[in-house]
Parts: sequence; structure tokens; C-alpha cells
Amino acid sequence: MPVTLSYFGNVAAATIKSDNYSSFSNRLSYFNQLTIARKINKTLSLQLSGTLSYFNLIDTLGGKDVKHINYGIGLGGRINVSPSGSVIFEFNQPLTISDYGNDNKTKPGVGIGYEIATRGHVFQLFVTNAINLVDQYNMVENTNDFFNGEIFIGFNISRSWNF
Repeated sequence: MPVTLSYFGNVAAATIKSDNYSSFSNRLSYFNQLTIARKINKTLSLQLSGTLSYFNLIDTLGGKDVKHINYGIGLGGRINVSPSGSVIFEFNQPLTISDYGNDNKTKPGVGIGYEIATRGHVFQLFVTNAINLVDQYNMVENTNDFFNGEIFIGFNISRSWNF
């Protein structure tokens, strides 16, 4: 197949203790992503994605300019540098920019890492400016500037089970 088209979606509930949530539905947020991916050659794979995030309840107090519906685009890829090693990267650009006051606005999500694959495991070590585990929060609430040193280190390990 020359390209792969896939959809990813999630629903998340904020579990923080707060008086702001008058009902359970106010805690909910949603993320939708449509991705087109292609393996360009033996070395390079790329993906392009469009995203839509929706928050049932938003914080507009204190001069904050935040929207219920938020759009974004993303570009990610993988460059094989050895039979078991790859450089991985991702760039997510919010199209709906939120303003949290004090000149603190939504910034693009940037990540770069290295992936090592073995027969049964995949290890990833990466740096990113995205701090949240839930995608809609990274796309809407990320105010960290990757190129200004506001980065975080992450590590993933995946196991392949062959039954």
C-alpha cells in the first residue's frame, strides 16, 4: 500500500479535585486525529496528521483566551540509521492558539529521540517539550518552548509478544 490512513481518538476525564466541575460531563475532553503515513524508502518514513480537540469546560478567568474547539496539524517521522536503530521526531503545530495571560501562549510540540529495536523489545529515549500524557492537553495547553530549553526527557519500552 503506498499510504496508510488511520484514525486515533480518545476521551479523557480530568480527575483533579476541584470545585469548578459541577457535573461529570464538565470533566470530559476529546481528541481526534486523522493520520496519513508513508514509508518513503528503506530509510525514511513520514506521517502527516490533522487534529481536533474539544473540552467541555474551559478556563476563561483572569483574562485567559481558551476555546472549546481546537485544531492542529502534525508531522512525524522515522529515519533508520542502522539495522536496529532509528531517529524519531515529531512536530505538532496548534492552529488554535490559546492565551493564558502574561504573554503565555500555546507553543508547538517538538520531540526528537532515538529508538532501538531488539527481537522482542523496542526502547525509545527522547526529549520533548510536551509534559502531558493526554494528547488534547499537549496540543492546547503546552506553553513550553523547546528551543528555549524547556524540555523533558522520556523513555518508553514496548514488548512484542509472539504467540
